[in-house]
Amino acid sequence: MDFINTKKIKSWAKSYSGNFLFYQPRSIDEIKTLLTKNKKLISSGGFRSYGDSAISEVIINSKYFNKIINFDEDAGVLRAESGITIDEMIKFLLPKGWFLKVTPGTKFATLGGLHR
Repeated sequence: MDFINTKKIKSWAKSYSGNFLFYQPRSIDEIKTLLTKNKKLISSGGFRSYGDSAISEVIINSKYFNKIINFDEDAGVLRAESGITIDEMIKFLLPKGWFLKVTPGTKFATLGGLHR
């Protein structure tokens, strides 16, 4: 597994800055392997976590998990992967007559991190 060992990351609120082990998996199998080998890790999407909660010794980034899985237009229920941004969701939903009920203060935040 390849890590970018010297990825310099500065948290959104600029509370934390430094070099972290940073990994961007491209498949579920890569995520599973990473999770079995590392116990001190955290998931991150767009590095827009309130309270800078997406900083840890090892960071898994969900950048490549940004697809819409499905959308129920009658119920307004969107299922998507964790790396999709607020901006991408709005661009998908708005032409269909839908909008998110709650939005953060930035369109660059992602739906979520990765889940075990």
